[in-house]
Formats: sequence, C-alpha cells, structure tokens
Amino acid sequence: MYMRIVRAEPPAGQADEVAKRWTAFWPDKLRAQPGFRHAHFGIDRATGGIAGVTVFDQQPDDALFERLSAEFRASLGPASSPQALEVTLYEITGEA
Repeated sequence: MYMRIVRAEPPAGQADEVAKRWTAFWPDKLRAQPGFRHAHFGIDRATGGIAGVTVFDQQPDDALFERLSAEFRASLGPASSPQALEVTLYEITGEA
C-alpha cells in the first residue's frame, strides 16, 4: 500500500475555504482511481497549514495526480491557492 501526503500553506484565513473546495473536488476523482482506499484533509488550527492524505493499494499514477492537482489549484483562484506545496509518497510498511 501507499500513502500520498500533500502539505501546503494557504493564505491566512483561507484554510477552511480550501477544505470546502477539497471536499467538493476530490472525492469522486479519488474513488475513480484503481486501488483507492481512503482520503483525509486536515487543518492545523495553530498555523493554518493544511494536509491531504490518500491511501492506495498500489502506487498512484503521478502524471494523473499532477494533472488533477493543477486543476484543483486552478479552481481555488489566487485568494485561496496554497503556497509552498509539498508532496510526498510513502510505501506503507506497517499498520496498527
């Protein structure tokens, strides 16, 4: 299994708007992907940082996610578009 973690810093006060738009944009697109298990979106209320975590049975398609991520960022507009985007893919080697 694999988990893909995306971290970003949206403009101040925009984390909830990004979360709302994440919920409107991603669920159907993620469920359509082979091996998709689940996804979560979180906000660090202390810093305003955001993170999205997706879990797949197999390694997700990087090219597809790059395209979908670009569409998502474009849908946010400049006022809500996160800065300092960091994407990391991990192979899951243990569970609890």
